[in-house]
Amino acid sequence: MNLRRAAAAALALSTVVALGACTKQDNGNNTLADGKPSPTNASGGPQSTAPAAGGPLAVEAKDNEFVPKALTAAAGDVTITVHNTGVGAHTLTFKDPKAEVVVDPGKTGEVTVPGLKAGTYKFVCIYHESLGMVGELTVT
Repeated sequence: MNLRRAAAAALALSTVVALGACTKQDNGNNTLADGKPSPTNASGGPQSTAPAAGGPLAVEAKDNEFVPKALTAAAGDVTITVHNTGVGAHTLTFKDPKAEVVVDPGKTGEVTVPGLKAGTYKFVCIYHESLGMVGELTVT
């Protein structure tokens, strides 16, 4: 009987510790969300990340999301600049065709996907894909 009580106490204690670790700031991937708002334009809406003519696309890698989630580019070589504003490392990974960049917190990286044809391509953060950190590139 004492073994059952000890097991029940251990289970209860581990549950309390696990629940105590989850705070409003915990985003579920063992990193803390920074709580910073997304950049906005003068009208209060999300800031455009459209590239300058012929320049790379821009994406912000926040904790568990890409901003923006949807990108559009012309066919050919597509370059995406990734700025990580999160507290953990992120990737911007294309699985098909294969291309990837790993970006540490506070850093910026760049990935070029060569020879894309018209279509839709999914990109993910391999560390946080299961948490919904996915995006889509539409090539015209």
